[in-house]
Amino acid sequence: MGQQVLTLDLSAEEGFVVPLESELVISQTKAQAFAEPFQDGRSVVAKRYREAQQRGKLELAKAMIHRTIKAGIQVDYLLADAWFGSKVMLRLSQEASLVTVLRMKKNKLKYRLQEFTGETLINRDLEVQALYKHMLRKQWQAAHFRTAVPSQSRRCRTQSGCA
Repeated sequence: MGQQVLTLDLSAEEGFVVPLESELVISQTKAQAFAEPFQDGRSVVAKRYREAQQRGKLELAKAMIHRTIKAGIQVDYLLADAWFGSKVMLRLSQEASLVTVLRMKKNKLKYRLQEFTGETLINRDLEVQALYKHMLRKQWQAAHFRTAVPSQSRRCRTQSGCA
């Protein structure tokens, strides 16, 4: 219920996926307590459980990515679901020079959209729903990926307040 496993996987063009790391994530609200305390608080299990209680999912994910890069594993892209669509992950991606593919949360985070109208550069600060309506809705283009499934995409360059 209140416990989850966060995994970091390496995916290659050839299609294989290799699990690199996993961390236990414990919710602060729905955590199931142990019936008995650990016999040895110095054990690996006890240390990981304690860390899971003290750190949030974003902190754990950030640490996992840093360890992977520090270990010398070449990372070019970061792909994650909407739960990780936050300033923390965007900032991490910028620091690590990663191309980031995230579904963004529908929150109040503003994105600066830069467009040219004639020769004039116009900056607009839009929330994700307004950005979708302005740039993407009914403007999808055929994407030419190396997959059997036909896909569509739309690209736009935005900035977020991550600095």
